[in-house]
Amino acid sequence: MGHLTRCQAIKEAFETSGVTADMWVHFIEMSVDDSSISSVDWVPMVDLSARLEGYSHVIIDSYRADKRLYETLAEARPKLVIIDDYNRLQYAGDLVLNPNVFYQDIDYSNQDIPHTGGADFVILREAFRASEPPAVKPEAESLLISIGGSDFRLLLPQLIKIFLSSDIKELCVIAPEGLALELQDDRLTVLGRQSANQMVQLFKDADVVVSACGQSLHELASLGKPVIGICLDIDQEPNQRFYHSEGMLHQMICWDDGDLETALLTNLKYLSDFEVRSALSLLEPTLINTAGVHNIVQNLLTLSND
Repeated sequence: MGHLTRCQAIKEAFETSGVTADMWVHFIEMSVDDSSISSVDWVPMVDLSARLEGYSHVIIDSYRADKRLYETLAEARPKLVIIDDYNRLQYAGDLVLNPNVFYQDIDYSNQDIPHTGGADFVILREAFRASEPPAVKPEAESLLISIGGSDFRLLLPQLIKIFLSSDIKELCVIAPEGLALELQDDRLTVLGRQSANQMVQLFKDADVVVSACGQSLHELASLGKPVIGICLDIDQEPNQRFYHSEGMLHQMICWDDGDLETALLTNLKYLSDFEVRSALSLLEPTLINTAGVHNIVQNLLTLSND
């Protein structure tokens, strides 16, 4: 879902700048009700170059595309921009873009094409760019759990049980795939997939958020929101390390930690302190450039003039 939301943000930013943009997504075991997205399994297309005639730029954000595909597209007319999180391949094209805060920690010396990235290119959806950090409430009474579009680690039931064992007064859980629970508790609310505007409001309403360590950490930083980050996969590790080193994350927690319950409840106790949450609300928005997606658009449009 992080790949999807950041591409949607780029698409919207191009359209705001007066540039028409189309978006092709290959959905695997899921779908999204959005007429602005074309559901296309584009990676194996033998005629992909021909299908892209008429476009000035092609931006690829995928862990499935192989080196051969980039080489084929680089020979076509459109400017080819690759969104990369961890120097996955040696790319052919016009620009490698790493829109992550940890860009400077990745060694791109193997690339033969230009590369850029960092905190000034962090991608936020418009709903987050337009929102201000909320006031910090004296008591931490409400907790929101949101770990992405798929609970592929099957963590949600465990997380719910752990946090309901605390004295938290309200627990809201985002479960886009649905959630079957035998547990009943008046403090618990389970919601399905939410829009960007709905997510902004849910993040702002919660006193503490439990999140995966991908794209959501950028959005939470923009809102100055206290967060307990759980790393779900290897591609989230650099993001987690950065935000931990900057003081946004109290501890580096992994989904398969031996004593996950202790780590989570320790972090919740830490973030219950008003002074801690107040300090985080001031620190976090300074870690990223909320106009990053517009910097990306301007940078990519400059490629047209090279």
